[in-house]
Parts: sequence; C-alpha cells; structure tokens
Amino acid sequence: FKAYIPEDKYYRYKEYNMTEKPEIKKENGYIVLSWKLTDVPPIEREPNMPPMGELAKKVVITSLKNWNRVAKWYSDLAKEALEPDETIAETVKKITAGKKTQEEKIRAIYNFVAQNIRYVGMEFGINGYKPHKATEVLKSRYGDCKDHATLLIAMLKVIGVKGYPVLIPTLSASNMDAEVPVPTAFNHEIAAIKTENGFLYMDTTSDNTPFTYLPAGDQGRRVLVVDVEKEKGIVSETPVAPPEKNVEGFEGEFKLSPFGKLTGNFKFIYRGVYSSFERSRLLSSTLDSIKRHVDELASKISPGFDVEKFALSNYKDLNVIDVWIEVDGEDMNYGTLTSHFLLAKFPTPDYSRVVSLVASKERKYPYVVGYMMSKKSNVELKLPPTFELYLKPENFYFKNRVGSLEIKWKVDGRILRFSSKMVLNKNVVPPEEYRDLRELFNTTVKTLRNQIVVLKRKKQ
Repeated sequence: FKAYIPEDKYYRYKEYNMTEKPEIKKENGYIVLSWKLTDVPPIEREPNMPPMGELAKKVVITSLKNWNRVAKWYSDLAKEALEPDETIAETVKKITAGKKTQEEKIRAIYNFVAQNIRYVGMEFGINGYKPHKATEVLKSRYGDCKDHATLLIAMLKVIGVKGYPVLIPTLSASNMDAEVPVPTAFNHEIAAIKTENGFLYMDTTSDNTPFTYLPAGDQGRRVLVVDVEKEKGIVSETPVAPPEKNVEGFEGEFKLSPFGKLTGNFKFIYRGVYSSFERSRLLSSTLDSIKRHVDELASKISPGFDVEKFALSNYKDLNVIDVWIEVDGEDMNYGTLTSHFLLAKFPTPDYSRVVSLVASKERKYPYVVGYMMSKKSNVELKLPPTFELYLKPENFYFKNRVGSLEIKWKVDGRILRFSSKMVLNKNVVPPEEYRDLRELFNTTVKTLRNQIVVLKRKKQ
C-alpha cells in the first residue's frame, strides 16, 4: 500500500491493528509512504462482532491539524440550511401552543420532527455531506439524518434554544479516534442542546425513541459537536444508558385452582431500548398481527395459555416512556396433579431467547451487545385452599464480572410472592469476559426455568 503526499502538505497518519511501519521516501515532489504486509490472516466472522473497521489492519491519513477544520468545513455546508423561515416559525408556534416550560416546547418539537419527517437516506454527491434547507425538509416531510438534525435545530432556534449538529459514527462503524481528525470518521448525524449537565443528544431519525433517550447504536460513541456560529468543533462522547434505563419487565397476579387451572392478569413492561423495539413492532403491525404477538407472549408464561382479553399502552405517544401489554386469561391444564401433590412451574418468563446469543463456548472478538439491560419480574401466585406449600423455594444470588441475577421468595399465607432481577452492566463484552456473559445468560434461563412450586394436599 502506497500513499503519495505533496511535500508542502501537512499530514499525519495512524496505523491500527498492525505493527508494520512504512518506508518513507521522497519522489518527484511527493512524500511516499509505503507499507508492505504479507500473510495477513482472514478475519473470521462471529455473531455480534465489532465492525470490520475496528478489527482489520488499516491506515488513516489526514491533512487536517485539528477537529476545528472539520467543524468549519461542515459549518460552511450547513450554515444557510439551518435558518428558519416564516413557515417554520408558524409551525413551531402551533406545536408549542399551550406548552409552558422550555422543556415541554423542546419535547414537542422533537416529537414533531421524529414522527412527521420520514427518514429517507439520500447520499448522492455533495448531498452526502450537505443538508437540505430546513424549509425544504419541512415542506417535503422527508429527509436523511442531516436533514432531520437541520430541521430540529432550525425549529429550536425559533424558541431561542441553540442546537448543535453532531457528527457521529454509529455502533455499526469504527468509533471516532480523537487523535486523527477526518470528516469520513462519521456515518450519521444527530443534534444536541446544552444543559446544566452537559450536552443532551437527540436522534429524530428513530421515530420510536422518546425525547432524552438515544437509540442503542448512538450510545457510547465519540462525536464531534459542531458550533456552526463559531465554526468550532467539540469532541465529546454520547452517554450509555445504565441497566435500569433498559428494562424488560413482567408483573403478574395469578390464582391456581385445586385441579391445576391457572387464571391471571399479567403485564409485559418495556423501557428504554426495549420500549423502542416494542413500539416499532406495534406501530408496524396490524391488529391481527398484534393479537398473534400477544398470544406468543402469553405462551412464554404457559404453553397453551388462552388469552381472554388484552390491553396496550398508548404506544403511539412518544411522551409515554414505557410500552406495556396487559393480558387476562387462563390455562386449564397448568399444574400437574397427583394423588397427593400439585406441581407447577412458577408463571414467570425465563428469557430463553438469550441462550442462543451465547451458544458458542469461546470467542475471538468482543461481543457487542449494544446496550446494558435489566430483566425484572414481580409475580404473586395464590395457592388453592386445599393444598399447602410442601417445599419452600429458596432465594438465589449470582454475580460475575458482567452482571448479576437475584431471586427472592416470600410466603404470606396462601400468597406466594416471587421477584427476579437480571442485570447486564456492559454493552460491549471483551473476549476474556465472554464466558462470564455466557454463564450469566445460561444461569438466568436455567434458574428461572427451574422455579417449581410443589404443593401437598392438606389432610382432611
């Protein structure tokens, strides 16, 4: 590999995943950098591996001295497009009507852009870098990521809030290297505003992600925040949501009859990335497909569970953070009845799908989960009056380098209360900790699957 650089041109380079150094010489007014690589082993693909750009041998060369040069370049392209006109001002006035606080107004503007501007990627020629005018985006009601950020910033300007374009490499691309300023370090654009706690990032291309939340692909990424007015760049990093912000939850109240029939009301609750996933599913589904989805969810609690009715949260409203699905129904043959005993698996999810994510025993590359998570259950089971608890379930606690699992039981008369909480505290797991991830997921599924209630018939 050879790179020719004019002798009078400033440059710097950086190698990644390689120890080979270049031969440097001058040739006809150029500085020539030559790298020679032999016997380069292939990169074997693994599920959920980092992007190829973070694993392959590569060299990045730049003629830019700092990120302010990149910021000025983008500011020149975007400055005119960010100006609001009367139509934008009138639109902002309508959508913020009745909103008293600045936060309420910002949220209303965010929701409008996220839900009313269709995301369409248009990266041809200069438009791969230059956004369309905010006025054009509002009129056409579609645009790419740059157009989304541009319209959002223009609308915020109407209410006196300064917005910043943010150039970002998503999780599918190599993370930005702050030491090597290049405009090609990014594959996406979002927006930000300044708050007391630093920058608040907003990505309206995700129409199922509420205000103050970020899609998983935008989290934990080094970014360039562009101050267009000053033509300056600020190198920063987007936050990673903690496990308690990404919750897959379950709550239920059940009743077990003396003949093994289970009746109950239960609710699947989704927050953070899980609410985005579920909101997206519901928004793109017909009523019949939603019914099938609810049946599938109920079957995870008990195969053959008959759904009598269900209710949904207002998933179309981005101001409603949690998405939930509430179910009422019964399973006529839930418990196994013998002459003296009644046995039943406790009615709670076991999250068995995570087992397939860690089927391999070992890994060579980091495992990119994409987000931290927690899975919580709180369930009550009312026991039949003619039976008593034969074996009292035991509490359980497990912890390793990547997370933990805790199970608690409480007996209150005929009410058996159960709670579980699995926490994954890393969004990217290095190869040396992959066995911990595998152990955490497998232990969670096995332990939840093995929560059996054994009841003994009372003596008459």
